[in-house]
Amino acid sequence: MEDFLCNQPKCFGIVAAKCTRVIAIGVGNAVEAELVQIATAPASTNVIMVTAFSELQAQVDTMVDRVRKLEALDYE
Repeated sequence: MEDFLCNQPKCFGIVAAKCTRVIAIGVGNAVEAELVQIATAPASTNVIMVTAFSELQAQVDTMVDRVRKLEALDYE
């Protein structure tokens, strides 16, 4: 469960208080390094990059699976 806890410095106030998982999504020329700073660790799981908005639909299943895994940990 530790991977999903908020571990960023000052982690955006309320987000830190709730230890929320943040998935950052970059579209087009987004700067991945900035998304890594926004997302909770690990970046390999919580940063999604696509080249166009039309590609987001293909990522929905991936994002839903990640949220479900987090919810499953909350009930353990």
